[in-house]
Order: sequence, then C-alpha cells, then structure tokens
Amino acid sequence: MSFMKRAKIERAALAALALTLFAGVAARASTQQQAPKPNIAGEVEEKKTGGEADAKPSATPGRGKGQPKAPRPAPSYEVNFKTDVPEAEIFIVAGGSASAQSLGKTDADGKLTKRLPRGTYNLLASRPGYQIQRQRVEVRSAGANDVSFNLAMPVVAKKDEEEEKAPEPTPTPDATPEPAPAGDPLADADALIKRFLDVKESESLKAEDWKGMRERANAALEKEPGHPLLKARVLVADGQLAYLEGDYASALVAFKQAALAQPDFAAAHYGLGNAYLATNQPAEAFKAYSRAVALNSDLALAYRGMGDALTKQNKAKEAAVYYNRAKSFGQPLPADTGLAAARDLKKRKRWAQALKEFQDVAATRPTSEVYVEIGDCYVGLEQPLSASQSYRKATELDPKSALAHYKFGEVMQKLREYQASMEAFERALALDQQGTVINRKRAREMADEAADKLKKMK
Repeated sequence: MSFMKRAKIERAALAALALTLFAGVAARASTQQQAPKPNIAGEVEEKKTGGEADAKPSATPGRGKGQPKAPRPAPSYEVNFKTDVPEAEIFIVAGGSASAQSLGKTDADGKLTKRLPRGTYNLLASRPGYQIQRQRVEVRSAGANDVSFNLAMPVVAKKDEEEEKAPEPTPTPDATPEPAPAGDPLADADALIKRFLDVKESESLKAEDWKGMRERANAALEKEPGHPLLKARVLVADGQLAYLEGDYASALVAFKQAALAQPDFAAAHYGLGNAYLATNQPAEAFKAYSRAVALNSDLALAYRGMGDALTKQNKAKEAAVYYNRAKSFGQPLPADTGLAAARDLKKRKRWAQALKEFQDVAATRPTSEVYVEIGDCYVGLEQPLSASQSYRKATELDPKSALAHYKFGEVMQKLREYQASMEAFERALALDQQGTVINRKRAREMADEAADKLKKMK
C-alpha cells in the first residue's frame, strides 16, 4: 500500500473517533441539563399556599401537612402568698366559685410559696370564721410576685339588693346624724349609742343614762307604734341595763331582738357579742362582733371583743390579730385588752414583746399586778436588776401584795442582797398566812437561807 493511501485511511479513522467522542460528551451534557430542571408549577403552588421551597433536601423527614407542632412546656415563676391569719387556703378560681383549684394552705406564719405559669389568675383565700377575699393577680416573669390577703380585717358589708333599690335607705346609728330638732328622741338615742360605741366614753355611761333614753324613746314609740328605729333603740337600752345589772340572759334576749328589729344596727350586734361572751358562748360572740365590725369597720371595741372571744377558745395567736387591730385606731383601749395580749405573749415566753405590752398598760394603769408581770418579763430576759426595780415598784403600789414581796425576795436573793431578800420573804409570809398566792414552804426556806448568809458575812 502506498504512503498516500495509508495516510488517508488514518485521517478518516481519527475523524470518526472525534465524532464519536463529541457525541458522547453532548449526550452527557444533555442529561445533566435535564436533571435539575426546576418544578415551576410546584414553586407557584407553594407560593400560593405561603410556603417556601427548600434549597436543600432535609436529612430528617419533615413535619407532615396539618401535623401540629410539639408543645413547649410553659415556664413557671415563684409566687409568694401571705395571709394575716395562719392556715388559710388559697384557690385559683375559674368559671365562678364553683370551679376552684386549691394551691394549699399557708403555714403557721401565714406564708405559702407556689410556682405558676405566667398569666392572670383569679385567686381566693379563705379560712372558716374569717372573711373570704378575692384578688385578680398577674404573674410576671420579672419582679416580685407577692400576693397578700387580709382575712382578719372585715370590710363594710354590702347591702342586700332590696336595700340598694330602696329610695330612702335607713341610716345606721354609727353614721354622723344630720342636725335634728332639739328634744328629738331618736336623735338623743343615737347620741347615746354613739357614746356607747366610743372607746373613750363607753365605760362612763351609767344606768341612769340608759333609763332616760329608754323613757324618751318609749314615749315617742307610743305616738308612732311599730317604728323600727325607735323600737331597736329601746331594746338596746333594755339589753344594756340588764347587762349592767348582771342579768346576762335577759340582756342576750333584748340585744337579739334589737338585731332582728334593725339588722344593720351595729350597736345591737356589739351588745349581743358582749352578752354571748358573758354567758360563755365565745363562738357565738365572735360571730356577733364580726357582724358589728362589718357594719362599722372602725368599731375598736368590737375588735377587742373578737380577741376576747378567741382567747376564751384558746386561740391566742388569732386573738392577737384582733387585739392589734383594735390598737391600730390610735385610741386608748381599756387596759384589759393590752393585758390579755401581753399575758398571751408572756405565756409563749416572748419576753420582749410581752414586756412592751405590759409597759404600755402600765403607762395608763400603773398597778402592782402589772409591775409584777413586768418584773417576770425581765427575769425571762435575764435582767435581774431591772426585775428587782419592777418588783419594788409593785410593792410600793400595793404594800399588802404578798406576791410582789415574794417575787422581790427571789430576785434580791439572786443579786446576793440577802438583807432585802430576807425582809421581803418575811413580809410575804406575814401577808399570805394561808399560802393562797405564794409557796410558803419555799418562802420560809429562802428567808432562813438569806439569814444564814447574813450571819456568815458578819
């Protein structure tokens, strides 16, 4: 084969090979262009439904259409509840009082801490024998979530719907009366009732005052038979006269009738509380006093009565709340109120608080009995020198108090003042010959011991 022929054959073969290679490359390019072809219809549909196309396929299976998201747990925040009485129960109320969820009871200090999610809650606090209080509270993520309830501070009671609709509601005797003509028996009666409910003047009223008011009210009642206001005042006068005479059963009946004749008459409920307390019915007395302060929230004497009623039920801690409430009005109360509170504190060995209460009583009524109590508080505080001064004051106020001399002898013995101690014990023994208030055996022993110490010192 010639050289020219062989070269021609090689060129043809190379051209065929190049054509084959080009066809293969073109085919691969065509395949690659068709593979990522966008789904334009799908994108349009997705935009219509508010969705967005994913740039890359997810490694994990996506949430199906219509499938809800998994709920996240709501964060909760600490809420501190405080009530002015212990063991009060706290509720979350939803859809009326019939649907309530208890959060628990406050402890002996009136405290309860719970965690609640952020939001607004209708809360209710209650304890039997006390008022119910509701609050709408917002629990926030920031700041203190502190909620306080005052169950032992009654508010003025709402009138019944019928009373609200009445064109001329009956005024209570505690309201400031409008100027009345001279000699008006109703106005005179209300003036006396006002003194009856006043801390400073209540004890100054005598039987003659009540008899005069009753006579004038009865005379007016004859002209207007069935007048409810006059009738209620006559009954209160009957009740208080019986109470002053010690006829507590008759007093109870009269005050009860007065409260029925005029339900919004605070004086009737207060007098009824006194009668119940005098007949040893402290639970009923507490209810009557509660009604009185609901009608007149400034009635300090009724708060004092509530404290006395609870004290008789051995509820000293609750009683202290009402005694303090009575004192909060800034008016001097009868000394018995402070004494009851102070003795309760002393009984619980809260010496410093008891001492302050006794000192407040002594400022208005300095008696030997009170100074003996003050001395006992100083002994509890381990301050014998102050105790000796208080006991000495007690002996000066009542030289015939065997207990004061006995207590003075004890503390002087501790201070190694044996001469004063011996004399005090000898006086105590001479004053209480039957041993009704002192321990005569111990007094004799300590007097002899003090005498022996004196002999050794000489």
